[in-house]
Parts: sequence; structure tokens; C-alpha cells
Amino acid sequence: MKMNVLLLALVIASAAPLVAWSADLGQPLTWQASQAAKLNQTPDLARVAERLIVQYDLDGDTVQPTVGEAKFIDLDGDGTLELVALVDYSGRLFFNNLAIITARTGSPVVTIYRSNGTNMHDLDQRIISKPGSPKKLLVVDRFIDRYEGSLPSPKEQRLLELNSIGLQDVSKQHRDYYLKRLDMLEKQAGMSAGASAKSASIASSTSPTERDENFVLKQELERTRMQALGK
Repeated sequence: MKMNVLLLALVIASAAPLVAWSADLGQPLTWQASQAAKLNQTPDLARVAERLIVQYDLDGDTVQPTVGEAKFIDLDGDGTLELVALVDYSGRLFFNNLAIITARTGSPVVTIYRSNGTNMHDLDQRIISKPGSPKKLLVVDRFIDRYEGSLPSPKEQRLLELNSIGLQDVSKQHRDYYLKRLDMLEKQAGMSAGASAKSASIASSTSPTERDENFVLKQELERTRMQALGK
């Protein structure tokens, strides 16, 4: 009799659909890389990410998070998915935080990367392949100097990698990425690579009121050149 009950339980378990969480608790059950397509079709995935952040982030219930975009992706190539989300804590739909929710031990761990004010969108475009590796890198924006409110503010891009201790800035290890970005910015500015290399940098004392789009682009070009040199 006990054997029959055990067999019945196994049959039921094997027939049950693979889901990311129980609908009532929002707790991860199985985040397998093979299930990425199915899990990313989950209705209201952003709301699910919000519940997980509130429940498992140490400061999650201090300020209510709002998730703009969320996606399951295997960041570290270990066969287990992470849930990546762009998060706002201001109530103004200003998504300047990146949340990584992992479930390696069966219980979620939330890692928050806080930018210095940049509003980030297009999550899909912020997940790129690491050259020669199954791992993924995350592209985040940061202001080069500081947030200037309504004035245009130059930004830089940083590359983050998930490892055993959390998110690590690996920007200096990927000069090729910044060389490609530099080429894109030079074309955007209507410059040739040779001419732009000789262009004079703008003084840091430039008045904030003069920070028009041309100034921003030149500052971003200058910063990207330094990153392409591994600085």
C-alpha cells in the first residue's frame, strides 16, 4: 500500500508543470535554464519580481520597489536562471537600480546594484554575451560626473559580471566592448576616428548651462576612449 502511494506521488510530481513559484507565496521552485522561454512568458513577471524583492531583500520592505522590466536569464552559465529586473525606489518610475534574484540554494537571494541616478531602460539590450564564455554581462549606465536634473548629463557604461560573491565590475577586462562603443559614438558625432582622437577635451569647469547634446556626446567620447585603454 505504501509503495502504491509513493508511486502515485511520483507520477503526480512528474506530470506537474514546471513553474517558477507558487502563485500564493511567490517562492522559486525550479529555475532551470531549459525553462527560460516558458518562465519569461509568465504573466505580470515584473510584479512577481517586486514580490520577491520585498520578501527576500534585507531592505526590501523599507521602500516599496517598482519593477519596470524583468527577465529570466542564466547569467553565470551554471544551468540555473537568475531573475534580472530594473527597479525604481523613488515612486517616479526612475529605474536606476538593477536587481539580481538568484535561487541556487532553493531560497532566493537578492543583489541590488545602485546606479548614481541614471534612468535605465531596454533590459534585453543590457544583457550581452561574454566573449569566449557561456556567461552573460550586464551593461549599466552611470553619470560620469553627477546628476544635473533637467540639464543633459554625460553618462558612461559599465560592465558587470555575476560571480560567487555578487556583482563585479569587469569593465577594464573588456576593452573590445569599448572600442566598438567608441566607433559608434564617433559615427554619431560625425567624426572620423583620426579626427576625433586629436580633438581637445572640454574643460571640467564648463558651465552646466552649456551642457547641450554636443557637449554630452564629446564627454562620453572622451570617457569611452579612456575605457578602451583599460582605464
